[in-house]
Amino acid sequence: WNDPQDALGISQGDRGEGTRMFGPDVTEDFLKRNGLELVIRSHQMPAGNRGYDIRHEGRLVTVFSASNYCGLQGNWGGLVVFHEPGQYTFKEFMAPRLEEVM
Repeated sequence: WNDPQDALGISQGDRGEGTRMFGPDVTEDFLKRNGLELVIRSHQMPAGNRGYDIRHEGRLVTVFSASNYCGLQGNWGGLVVFHEPGQYTFKEFMAPRLEEVM
């Protein structure tokens, strides 16, 4: 399990044994080694309960599509809409409560 951090390098993660945090230098190295411009990742609810989070000088995006995670979090879900190469926008949504659809 790996999550971004603002500090450079790699450090112990805060999600338990074997997890790591990685800095903007690690993101940049990964992008260069793989000929990429952007990393889009998931499986971490962004701060502020948003559906997405942009980090590491805009080169790392976290998208979390599960709005109101587990029916308890009150967070927005997000998705990325790709347009032309290198052009994308974000959409956020809130799923209705389970009681509202049953």
